[in-house]
Amino acid sequence: MPTGDIPEVEAEIAAMSYPLASHYRAASRDALEEMQQELEEHEVSNDKAKVAAVVLLLLLLMRRRVTQRMSRRRQSAATASARRLILGGALSTGSVGRLRARGRTIDRAARRAGRELAQMSALRVQADRISAKAEALLTEFLTTETARRSPLDRIITERGIAEKERELERLRDRERREGTRKSSAAVKRQEKELRVFQTKHTVGGLIDGSHGSMDKAEWRARLEQALLSRNGTLSRMVTDAWAYRLWNMGAYLAAKSTRVEVLIARNPKDERTTKFCNWVHGKIITVKRVERQLDSFQTGLQAGDRDKALGAWPFIDQSTKALNAERQSIGRGRGSRASLQEVFRRFFAKVGLPPYHFRCRTIAVPRTFEE
Repeated sequence: MPTGDIPEVEAEIAAMSYPLASHYRAASRDALEEMQQELEEHEVSNDKAKVAAVVLLLLLLMRRRVTQRMSRRRQSAATASARRLILGGALSTGSVGRLRARGRTIDRAARRAGRELAQMSALRVQADRISAKAEALLTEFLTTETARRSPLDRIITERGIAEKERELERLRDRERREGTRKSSAAVKRQEKELRVFQTKHTVGGLIDGSHGSMDKAEWRARLEQALLSRNGTLSRMVTDAWAYRLWNMGAYLAAKSTRVEVLIARNPKDERTTKFCNWVHGKIITVKRVERQLDSFQTGLQAGDRDKALGAWPFIDQSTKALNAERQSIGRGRGSRASLQEVFRRFFAKVGLPPYHFRCRTIAVPRTFEE
């Protein structure tokens, strides 16, 4: 039974990461086009309730559009990749995996898993880091007149302010030379004219730091940046979690096909092994527990419910800050911090199959194989 980085899995990750990133990029741009068309139908408004309702509608539209299926070619590639991963995980268990490895169960699981890759990727738009930025930008567009302008309009505004500033500086030079009441009055008139112009054509908290805040092109670029930030890295992380999950699903399906009720968590226990995975090595995972996990995870994905999907298959945050906060939270009722082992026990009670974190190398081994 392999442990550590599994070459077959790493090859599938390398093969599917770029197509997933390309699909998400295309889906995000389709979403932007549809959102922009919808936005053009709404006028600028100061009604907070109305703006909030439109923003919510647009965010739901964005989520729905980004969740679109892959092209037929990419979908076929994802399904084939999923089948190789599930089959590889089943066969890696030895005699357990060979019994029904090529049956309908593998094919059905592979078709579903092929669709799930895009669904898992689309969940990122619901993360606070992306959704909060998108919400702020949509609100800005709906409440700021200058956001509706073309780039040319913004350039004209910038030039207008620059010309008035140059004229003001010329009048101030004249006032310093002449020192007359007439020259002072001219300076005050120009200062007032500049203030009025700036108030009319600029807004507070400039997004791009230039006069007039953002225009349509700037708004579109910022929203696209919010949606596509770290797309390559995130797509690889999603593909990594997907691929190692399917390898372990193969082991689970092999165990289930021969009525093996228990799997064992195994990992290399080397210098790369995390604290949690070092603790989980040798722990029991029941088949019934895995069934509940898979049902809940797949239901969450199909519904586009990020909280439900991640709640069924959460990843543990092993940073010192997160672990200490969890120890403090668990032990608050008894006046002392909980042990790290208790934190790990509580997390493990909520999960089933690996992976338990990104780049997790823990695998599930049917107990028959262990014996």
